[in-house]
Amino acid sequence: MFFNASIKRYIFTVLIGVLITCSPAKSEISDSGFSNTSSLPPQRIVSLDYCADQYVLKFVTPEHVVALSRDADASFSYMQERARTMPEKIMRTRPDFENIVRLNPDLVVRSYGGGAQSAIFYKRLGIKVLQINPTQTLADIKKENLRLARILGTKAQQEALNTYFDTHHNHIKMATQTTAKHKLLYTSPAGISAGKNTLIDEIIHAAGYENYDTRKGWHALDLEALHLTPPDKLAFGFWDIQDSYKDNWSLARHSIFKNTMANTPTTPLAGSWTACGGWFIFDAIHALIYPRIQAHPSQVEKK
Repeated sequence: MFFNASIKRYIFTVLIGVLITCSPAKSEISDSGFSNTSSLPPQRIVSLDYCADQYVLKFVTPEHVVALSRDADASFSYMQERARTMPEKIMRTRPDFENIVRLNPDLVVRSYGGGAQSAIFYKRLGIKVLQINPTQTLADIKKENLRLARILGTKAQQEALNTYFDTHHNHIKMATQTTAKHKLLYTSPAGISAGKNTLIDEIIHAAGYENYDTRKGWHALDLEALHLTPPDKLAFGFWDIQDSYKDNWSLARHSIFKNTMANTPTTPLAGSWTACGGWFIFDAIHALIYPRIQAHPSQVEKK
């Protein structure tokens, strides 16, 4: 039995390899939608990772979804509740090439799932691939989210999303225009802080704060700086998720950080808010703004 299964898998792999070698690569999907207007919209959509899940769950009707990733309803998935109510026939799958091809999709949606080269293989088999682009600023997020809405959703969904972005952008601009610039430190359970040129840095500034960590990128906490000049506020990311790298060697367990934590106003940020660069980024920004508004009654009156 094992031998037969192995032979079948081998033959399947060889056939796929031949198809990939012989088939011409397909063109990218147009930002305005599918370029071939004579063909039907995708009927069998497969999502390869939980970032892709967010957009498939938000914009695509269940009857056109074949499979989501295994993390679709995980605690770090913003659309987890929606995922749990999807019909049972919608599979949860790993982004393995063989698994996906067997599902016979006509559109694969991915952010990182399957590896960097997977899109090339799918397109050579005639399977369209919608690649979700990385984002680092609010402007990037709005542009990319609207692009995905145009491709996956309806015109009404596009308009609603555009209104959502404009409304929330105006709200945070009004809520932060007169507040003092306090310094905020973001850290993960692993004791990693976010500096310049990160999406977290964009969130911090959008909420009306200065980033305490002035280094570029992601770094281990600077315990000496914390001891000498503590931040005005802390934000904790992914602290709502169990087993978020809370190992014994994490700098977040150090007494200096624990002392800073005990004496500094803190705001927990759900992991689902800051991952994947989606419309839900405003949940994180609002979580940082609201305590500030409550501390400044005059700001509330201007809302």
